[in-house]
Amino acid sequence: MSEPLNGVGNRHWKLFSDDNYFDTHGVFTSLVWATPLLGNALLAVLFLLRSTLQMLVKVKRVQLQESRKKKQK
Repeated sequence: MSEPLNGVGNRHWKLFSDDNYFDTHGVFTSLVWATPLLGNALLAVLFLLRSTLQMLVKVKRVQLQESRKKKQK
């Protein structure tokens, strides 16, 4: 999908830019669209990892507290 858009940009780049960023393979358009998506995906993974680690710490603390209570009895 990015190759046709880059083709249009390649033909009309002088109307809106000083430099021609548009190649025939659609790399520029792919980067412009993919970089924010990859950034969002990375943030989602980091937030999920953080949430998972927090939950793991909570569960482990409860397990340790219960094991201490059993040892005291």
